[in-house]
Amino acid sequence: MHRSGISWTTNHEIDFLMKIGTFGQTQKDPVSLLKSYIRAAKYRKNWNHMDKKRIIKTAKAYLAILTKK
Repeated sequence: MHRSGISWTTNHEIDFLMKIGTFGQTQKDPVSLLKSYIRAAKYRKNWNHMDKKRIIKTAKAYLAILTKK
């Protein structure tokens, strides 16, 4: 459950990925964070009702975009 009582959804997770590296007081490298996210995803046991395949596909596509720059 998300803090507000609403379940975290596939779209929430994708929104998170699109902003990865921008949270906190200092900016982090989104490329390295996405690579770590993708590697760790295969070990994640609980995806709740989220679409794991769609999320990982989106993460890989976003990583490809970022690494082409």
